[in-house]
Amino acid sequence: MEHTIERAKSCEVGCSNVERKLRQLLDITEDETYFHTRQSAFLYHLGVQTMPKTHHCLNMRLTVEYSYLEATVHVTNIEDNQKLSKDIHSLEMQQLWPAEEFRVTIRNHSEPSQRQMKTEYISIFGHSHFLLPDLLPSLNRVVVLDDDLIVQKDLSSLWNLDMGGKVVGAAQFCEVRLGQLKPYKADHNVNANSCVWLSGLNVIELDKWRDTGITSLYD
Repeated sequence: MEHTIERAKSCEVGCSNVERKLRQLLDITEDETYFHTRQSAFLYHLGVQTMPKTHHCLNMRLTVEYSYLEATVHVTNIEDNQKLSKDIHSLEMQQLWPAEEFRVTIRNHSEPSQRQMKTEYISIFGHSHFLLPDLLPSLNRVVVLDDDLIVQKDLSSLWNLDMGGKVVGAAQFCEVRLGQLKPYKADHNVNANSCVWLSGLNVIELDKWRDTGITSLYD
């Protein structure tokens, strides 16, 4: 054992090379994870498109039966909307996924050098979110929940949330600031200290959205 320890001590280890190798392994693993996440989303979307509507509603019906409250369940197929059908068929189907997830790597100079680089996953609105004002023309406010969200308490108070004249209300994600996303954004005219917001749970003022023409600007 002493001989082995002496041999180990005599070997020069380049820390930068080790760090570079570990970083490469991390990037490869994250790339594989991202690929499988996108593949899973595609297969999920394919399953939704091919599943009979009666089966698609089954879990919702069971939820309604389980609750003590009355609820109305209405399933809408985006492709059935005549006003949007022309625009939808001109798009790739992957653009209609509810949300898109991006991996961003940021540097935190306040941490020690070996811990400065940090990778976060940020989900943003997909194309289907921008169709909500046309899909739901009779509604003024909607609460949008991602399908992987777990509701742990009553959300009815969101209907009376004071939006302060804003279009979208969301939960802050202050692990990432807008200023840290400059390499990923073309427009830098933002408050650098503002937190990123999550698309898993959102309150949207549809009337305000329509008045400001957000969908047209997005298109």
